Amino acid sequence: MDEKDIQVLKEIVYKELMSCGYFMGDFNIHNLPKVEGWKPYSNNTFGAMLMDFACQYNMEYEGKNYKYELIEDNE
Repeated sequence: MDEKDIQVLKEIVYKELMSCGYFMGDFNIHNLPKVEGWKPYSNNTFGAMLMDFACQYNMEYEGKNYKYELIEDNE
């Protein structure tokens, strides 16, 4: 993929995640307590958002549920 393709992919992913309320948890409108280590969805890397998008797509359009696990975190 070239840079233009990557930008188009990012726009599609952000648009789809926004439409399904992915970022609404960042606002915490009900003032719910946050679990330890919680970070805003908008702080996720694009790779994490892409994985979440893939899971969301599979649930909505394929009717299948997936889960994934980060094997190694270098933070």
